[in-house]
Amino acid sequence: DGQIGLGFISMVVPILRRIQSLSAGGASWLGGGLHNSAALGSGKVWTWGKAEECGHGLGQDTAPILVPRVLAGLPDIRTVRCGGHHTLACSEVGDVFVWGCGLTYQLANRPRDSANPVDVDEDPEDELRPYCISSKQLDKRFVLAADGGAQHSVELAWTGHYGPSVKQNSVYATPSFRAGDPAPQPLVGSREAFEDERLAKRPKGLFVDTDIASQFGGGNSHVVMWDATAVAEVRPSFGLTEEHSAQAVRQSVAAVATGKEVAAVAAARRLAREEARARADSGLIAKAEAEILSFFSGSLLSEPFGNRALVPAPPEQQRVLWSPR
Repeated sequence: DGQIGLGFISMVVPILRRIQSLSAGGASWLGGGLHNSAALGSGKVWTWGKAEECGHGLGQDTAPILVPRVLAGLPDIRTVRCGGHHTLACSEVGDVFVWGCGLTYQLANRPRDSANPVDVDEDPEDELRPYCISSKQLDKRFVLAADGGAQHSVELAWTGHYGPSVKQNSVYATPSFRAGDPAPQPLVGSREAFEDERLAKRPKGLFVDTDIASQFGGGNSHVVMWDATAVAEVRPSFGLTEEHSAQAVRQSVAAVATGKEVAAVAAARRLAREEARARADSGLIAKAEAEILSFFSGSLLSEPFGNRALVPAPPEQQRVLWSPR
């Protein structure tokens, strides 16, 4: 459909080619949908590809636009994004202009005029030229960004008002206090408060061997130790000797090391599976690319065929492209 913008139609362009008509203006953004492309530079929008999706007022019976063409009728534009079959442009004053396919309401053109919604129940239509979205939701809002998918659109809008600073309720808050004041407590909802709560719920140590536990805990198999400091704190209440304490610490350290080794082995196995899967995928892609290049070899790769009609081959000579599915 001409969306490569090189002045001709081709199934495959195997090497990078410069789009001369955009080189002089200096495009700051370039993107596209399934059958059309768009570029933004110096507040202007260029489009090319499938005629009815480029916003130049052309219908589906018109030949594709083969080179970038400036889209007329738009104010200065800040951002442009392309959905599957439609395009959205945000102006410098916060309006949104859309064009292309509107079959699933992705152009927000029902009603076309929110102040006079006489067509609100009608089926949506395509927009062959840029349409400025009319919506009560956006009347007092500045649209910062708009983007689209295959059958939907999304907008990020600003009311123009500033709310309370986020820093007042986050980890970045730095309240001042004077010498002698009580130590400041973590703010509710802050990272410090979350860490304090997490540490309070964390077990104080690791389970030690039940035989060791029975020697100093009266058969209690739930005695836990974490490090030398934790052992020193609980040793008097359990009548632990220094030898028992040292042995408990050693077991705790060994348990931690064992846990790390298990995690490392699991991570290595997962990485090996991912690498094997990536190798298999790359093999399938390489095979598909080879089949496609072989199928489209000859004039399609190097020569434009313009609007020349393609004569289908006889059934006995037709080939079926290989597919990994």
